[in-house]
Amino acid sequence: MKTDKVDQRYHGDLEAVNRVPFVTSILELICSSTGAGVAAVTRITDDKWVACAVDDRIKMGLKSGDVLAVETTLCYEVWKRGEGIAVNDAAGEPAYRDHPVLATYKLNSYISVPIVLDNGRFFGTLCAMSPQTMHVANESTLSMFHSYAALIAHHLRDHDDNAQQRKRLREEKRLAQQAEQAIAMLGHDLKNPISAMSNAAQLLLRNKPDDRNRILAQLIYDGAIKTRSLIDNMLDYARARFGEGLQLNFNNRQPLAATLEQVVREFVILNPKCTFVADFRLDGAIQADYMRIGQILSNLLDNAVNFGDHCEPVVVKAWSEEGRFILSVSNAGAPIPKKILPFIFEAFFRDNRSEKARGVGLGLFIAKEIARAHGGNLSVHRVERNTVFTLTVPAAQGTY
Repeated sequence: MKTDKVDQRYHGDLEAVNRVPFVTSILELICSSTGAGVAAVTRITDDKWVACAVDDRIKMGLKSGDVLAVETTLCYEVWKRGEGIAVNDAAGEPAYRDHPVLATYKLNSYISVPIVLDNGRFFGTLCAMSPQTMHVANESTLSMFHSYAALIAHHLRDHDDNAQQRKRLREEKRLAQQAEQAIAMLGHDLKNPISAMSNAAQLLLRNKPDDRNRILAQLIYDGAIKTRSLIDNMLDYARARFGEGLQLNFNNRQPLAATLEQVVREFVILNPKCTFVADFRLDGAIQADYMRIGQILSNLLDNAVNFGDHCEPVVVKAWSEEGRFILSVSNAGAPIPKKILPFIFEAFFRDNRSEKARGVGLGLFIAKEIARAHGGNLSVHRVERNTVFTLTVPAAQGTY
């Protein structure tokens, strides 16, 4: 039998059919029970007939992967009609006596039924053929073929679903990578002018300007710091949701206490009407990304400023005990309502209790993600009149 080489497009279909655990047994049973010389599972497309699994007992020369023009096969009629064909003896049946397909391949008996997937997609056929007479044009044999075809279709559906899922996952990963790259480029482009504004404002403030210019410079500096924080949160959200997760860098340039003190100093400058009390008692270095720990503190302080009672100090504590690093931020004020408490660490959740609250609702989400990246946890609880957020990095991630 002269056939074409299999097209790369159909390799997935061949693999799917041959992964059906009992397809070989089905073809053997068909040949044994009907006397067929050849039995096959085929894939049918608009122009191709592809042999996916074959049992060739008469050395017809047909093997898995062979391709024929679909119009040169009787399976073409099954595809067009959407129903099976069964021919016992072509020589005795006027409709098939001179059929060119049977004549070309010297066949006298033929049976073929459609394999239709559960979603209604026509996959191909389950067929058998012989140069001798077979008794296949009967209800019992057709019922057997339809049952086998349905069984194969069921297993192919699982493959089809998995293939579609893999395709969707690949596309989602590609889009996620594009999104992460685009956001990273946008963040980089935005950070440069923001840094320039921040540096220029700091320079103006150091030169002891008059009251009017000092207020303007302070406004510029405050806006630059808050915008930089918003950009950082958006970039981290993109990495957490679309990329490979938040990245940690343990090559720290300064001690953790110095990093935390720097964050507190920035908030003292940005919020002159608030009081901040810091108490850092660290016994030594910990295995952590200090800049990320500082980012957690910054996000928690921002939350405390927005929702705390400004008549009471915001208390920041950091200490080590029993192989753990602990950071807490406490502020007085109204408690977090119970109905929103389960959602405060979710992305884009905004607590509208305070008119001072700004941003898009990513601060606590990012803080929680950084804690998880360290193998730690960020929690919130109420102590008397204070709301307390507590970060704990366990001994598995920390060394003192």
